[in-house]
Amino acid sequence: MNVLFYTTFEVSPHKGGTERITSSISNGLRKYKGYKCFSAFSCKIHDNFEKTQFDGIVQLCYRNFVKTLRLYVIENDIDVIINQGAFELTYMMRQAIEGLRKKHLIFVHHFNPGAEIHFLTQSNLKFELRKHPYRIKNIVKLCFFSYFKEQYKRSLQKNYKATYEYSDKVVLLSDNFRPEFKVYAGIKDGTKFKTIHNSLSYDTFFDMTQYFKKKKEVLIVSRLDEEQKRISLALRIWESIEKDEQFSEWRLIIVGHGEMDAPKYQHYVKANGMSHVTFMGMQEPSQYYIQASLFMMTSLYEGWGLTLTEAQQFGCVPLAFNSYASLSDIITDGVNGYIIPECDLQKYTEKLKNLMSDDELRKNMASQCIEQSNRFEHTKIINEWDNLICNIVRD
Repeated sequence: MNVLFYTTFEVSPHKGGTERITSSISNGLRKYKGYKCFSAFSCKIHDNFEKTQFDGIVQLCYRNFVKTLRLYVIENDIDVIINQGAFELTYMMRQAIEGLRKKHLIFVHHFNPGAEIHFLTQSNLKFELRKHPYRIKNIVKLCFFSYFKEQYKRSLQKNYKATYEYSDKVVLLSDNFRPEFKVYAGIKDGTKFKTIHNSLSYDTFFDMTQYFKKKKEVLIVSRLDEEQKRISLALRIWESIEKDEQFSEWRLIIVGHGEMDAPKYQHYVKANGMSHVTFMGMQEPSQYYIQASLFMMTSLYEGWGLTLTEAQQFGCVPLAFNSYASLSDIITDGVNGYIIPECDLQKYTEKLKNLMSDDELRKNMASQCIEQSNRFEHTKIINEWDNLICNIVRD
């Protein structure tokens, strides 16, 4: 079977969640099912990133998108194109395979439906304007921001509907996203939906006989982007923790980078005299999961939250705000983590302190994290993808 994955950026397991899961699925299909997997992308990434290996790669530009993609599909006898979240390109992908025998298109949505509206913000436009001060398009968008945001929302809803129409299957990360997608796209039919959870990022699980080696560390692994990840909320929570002498031995470790917001977070920590916070920058996070005891997520929205299942498989107990529908697929509240009411910082702080002060509770929940994360074990998810692809091709 020959499968072509399309991602906006060149694929690296360390670029972002979409690229990380693309790397995981493609590697699994090649290793366990004998597939040939190809990569199509629009934007190259820095050479510092570890690049995922494919049987072939092609960079596409918008101007010649359909023609280039069609030739690549024909030359490499591609059976299925998997569109990793690019709504605006679905119609052109359908054009590229139109009239070609037994060529299929799967769309995968990596966010909760409608989350893309958060991508267009005034702060992002201002940041872009500082980098490119003479880009007229961004100046106009800032001046008429409300108008452009409403137009973007309408365009997005049209793209949702078109994507459902032109795709053979639409893969969502949770059953809980189905009604949201239908409402946002303005559709009644749901027969094209297929739910496949994201797989674990690693093949190994933490050995609970080594739990005594865990440190008094709370971990955040995240892109440092305030609009989605809201790290400022985590810092406000941690500020309360630092003021309590009972937790003077605990440390907050933040792994990740973000050109726009990282300096703001570092300034906040310094300005408020927070001495137990360490910014590690961009790192391979597995070593930090192994040594940390607790994990914090404060996101406004997610499609899945790969870092939650990564934390769980390493016995690092997670806490997260109840801000997106698939969270309950990952965390059973009070069993393998805590689901905190949206934006309730007091409750978040309370639950975090409970775990930090109760060694036995923390260890028991860590054990449950590891046991229940087996649901998302890599080969299980790869089998689901194999079944979906084979059924589409067979039909």
